[in-house]
Amino acid sequence: MKSLILRTCNDDMTSHDGFVWPKSGYVSAPDWIANRNCGNGLHGLLNGDGNWAPLDKGSKNWLVCEVESRDIIDLNGKVKFPKCNVIFCGSADDALQLLARKLPGGLKIHTLDLHSSSVTVLPEGLECRALYLGNSNVTVLPEGLKCHFLSLGDSKITDLPEDLKCHTLDLRYSKVTALPEGLKCHTLDLRCSSVTDLPKGFKCHSVIR
Repeated sequence: MKSLILRTCNDDMTSHDGFVWPKSGYVSAPDWIANRNCGNGLHGLLNGDGNWAPLDKGSKNWLVCEVESRDIIDLNGKVKFPKCNVIFCGSADDALQLLARKLPGGLKIHTLDLHSSSVTVLPEGLECRALYLGNSNVTVLPEGLKCHFLSLGDSKITDLPEDLKCHTLDLRYSKVTALPEGLKCHTLDLRCSSVTDLPKGFKCHSVIR
């Protein structure tokens, strides 16, 4: 089974300690050690999830790599692996678009921020801690979506799935005009939204207007 890894490189395709990545094809770490210490391997974010701080947000070289799942070692915020196949090198938007197309249904991820990205489709059964879709190109929320915090402000979303479950639903400045009867949430923020009525029997701990 293979997994997808997201990472960035410098303009000359170098990374830590001058290691040179290819723009496509297979690459191996010459110093690989199978332990849980940073270093001695290739590094990135599994499915794009983890600590984005080390990524170069302005890089023109965003890589998506295929890795044997059994080779991946979790480093708490990123992962390392001995070898991979670089299947994409290009812009951040295109890399995220590729991830969205290839991510499996039922994906579990901590934070997904698609603000101003070109990603248009989310996998079914997506579970995440926080999902930000402001100024994104996503037009439909997938069935079975579960997230703790969902922000739809300035997004293209107009309808919510009947089975949507989330702790906090932020509809400020969203295009949503009605709530589905099956909606379940703890906190609902309707400030500056177009929603005027709540579904019959709707129960929510806190509705902010």
